[in-house]
This record gives sequence, structure tokens and C-alpha cells, in this order.
Amino acid sequence: MRNLILILLAMGVAAGVYLYTHPEDWKRVRRELPFIGSDHVTRAYKWRDAQGRWQVTDEPPTAGLAFEVLEFSDDVNVLPLPPKLDEPAR
Repeated sequence: MRNLILILLAMGVAAGVYLYTHPEDWKRVRRELPFIGSDHVTRAYKWRDAQGRWQVTDEPPTAGLAFEVLEFSDDVNVLPLPPKLDEPAR
């Protein structure tokens, strides 16, 4: 019984190391296993209004307006990194 537990533990550690070193496979596994959960994607719509101002909403604009679909995944940092101390700010 003890050997079986050690074997299962070793297999779990090996699977964890593999998935950690192969993130593309981890994303595929997350999509296929419903109890783990899937990546959440937030969609936003961006377009210019009649005054030329940019508008960003969670619903597309009325028909006839050109718009761009923006997608943000919850597992991606969408904020820019702060500048390094030895680099000037942009």
C-alpha cells in the first residue's frame, strides 16, 4: 500500500512538472476538464462616435458603425510593466 501511494505521488509530481514546463498543454487540459475551469475572456467593443471620440463598451455599437473587438484573457496581465529604475519613463 505504501508503494502504491509513493508511485501515485511521484506520478502527480511528474505530471505537475510537465504541465508547468509546457504551459500550452496546461491551457489545453484546462479547456478539456470542466471541473478545473476555463479561461475567462472579456470582450469589449471600440469605435469612434459622431464627434470623433473613442467609445469602449461591453456591447457593439448600432448597425452601420465600424468597430473593433477587444478580447482580454483573465490569465494575461494587460497593464504595462513599470519602467526599470535605470530607464527613463516613456
